[in-house]
Amino acid sequence: MIKIKKEALDRFQNEADSIDLDNLKNNNENGEIYKRLRDLASTLCIKIRSNSKIDTIKDKIINKIKEYKNVGFIECNIPTYNIYFLDGKHFESISKFFQEIFFKEKSKNIWNEEVEEGRSIKDIIKEKLDIYAENLKSEIENKGIKDKIKAFLPELQEISINPVFEPSSIKIGIEVQLLETGGKKIRVDKKGDGTKRRITMALLEYKRSQDKEPSLYVFDEPDTHLHVKAQVDLLNIIRKFNENGKQVIIVTHSPFIMNAVRPQEIRLLLLQNGETIVKSLSLEKDIEWALKRLGIENVILFFSRKILIVEGKTEEVFIPLMYEKLFNTSLYSDLVKVVKREGITDVPRFAKVLSEFIKPKDIFILIDNDADERTRDIINTLQIPEENIFKIGNKEFEDAFEPEVIYEAWKIFTETRGKKIGPSWTIKNIRELRDKCVKDGLKFSEKLKELNKKGSMRMDKPTFAQALAEYCNKEHLPEQFIDLLNKLRY
Repeated sequence: MIKIKKEALDRFQNEADSIDLDNLKNNNENGEIYKRLRDLASTLCIKIRSNSKIDTIKDKIINKIKEYKNVGFIECNIPTYNIYFLDGKHFESISKFFQEIFFKEKSKNIWNEEVEEGRSIKDIIKEKLDIYAENLKSEIENKGIKDKIKAFLPELQEISINPVFEPSSIKIGIEVQLLETGGKKIRVDKKGDGTKRRITMALLEYKRSQDKEPSLYVFDEPDTHLHVKAQVDLLNIIRKFNENGKQVIIVTHSPFIMNAVRPQEIRLLLLQNGETIVKSLSLEKDIEWALKRLGIENVILFFSRKILIVEGKTEEVFIPLMYEKLFNTSLYSDLVKVVKREGITDVPRFAKVLSEFIKPKDIFILIDNDADERTRDIINTLQIPEENIFKIGNKEFEDAFEPEVIYEAWKIFTETRGKKIGPSWTIKNIRELRDKCVKDGLKFSEKLKELNKKGSMRMDKPTFAQALAEYCNKEHLPEQFIDLLNKLRY
């Protein structure tokens, strides 16, 4: 009997409900949904025939969840597994490995090995023991021991000597040596931990290939002491375990390992109110791809401190550069993610995913004064607090900077790269252009490109953002922008 919390049943219910059987697009999608349903059925201890239809499986799952919600527990036989555990400090002994795989049974059954025609070691030992028993019996008789005992036990008639022999594993073993060309022994114990870890995984992979029983492999920080390339090799080995039908659980703190798997494969364990809770995501393919397009890696998704949504490419490039310049650390290191608004194509589902791990108070948005309906929709759906909404610039972010700053930033950026600014690139022209754009509702960044046309350095938004970031110091930044960076930092 397994007790199960209502929250878990609700999650299973939502997962089942999210599977739309009416709009299957192709056979591949059909197969993927079939696998998802069978896995969910297995989790809920529901027996499914091999020829069951998709809609039948889904109906059984939904009905079972309703039943479980009423009784509060699941009744099923918990399958038994061979469990293999490998922690971050353990390395497989080569000699012990080969002894376990190839010699363990031999040490048990050595007694039955035939050493003479028709006779095993056990037969010879039994024969010898019988002889010893007869000799001992004669010696007892000859030395009058029986008569001495009989004086106190008159009823004694005979002393029987029966040899006892219980064959068991004997303490024998093997030593395995790895040799170089010329027969020189390779001292594995002198190798680095990374090499030992890879050898251990290679030996475990052999175990995996030979193991026909249901098995669970638990790897506790197997990436310890491994460089990135070695971690790639490690993951490839572990995936083979899984492809061979083995259950694999990896405990890791490695951002690389986390980012190398799908979000659905990650479970985040948290201690809340003295209880361990498990958080996970059930993402549809399009949401998973949307997260990737936004550059939201698994580490960011599960561990972000703060999210900043921006409207333009200039902000997307400028903010991380300026943040590092001011605080001498990167946004990534501080677990802050900048997301470009255009990438958020499905606001409700994006909000649903974020809400699993990010609270509204930790979501910020940088907008212009003329934010459109889509931006307002994002603000409302994500429930971004008013104090986290930063309006910098009129029509766009670029027009928030003083003409002198824009002029000097681009001039220095251009000249340090061996290029020249054009004759139209003056503080006066930039000021007049900015005022006109604000007045007429024009895009300042586009018009700036026209001022730069006769210069020898091509201007685009990412390049302009880099020029600004290289030039600007704290005193050149709008006050609201400094406030925003401080809130992201602390």
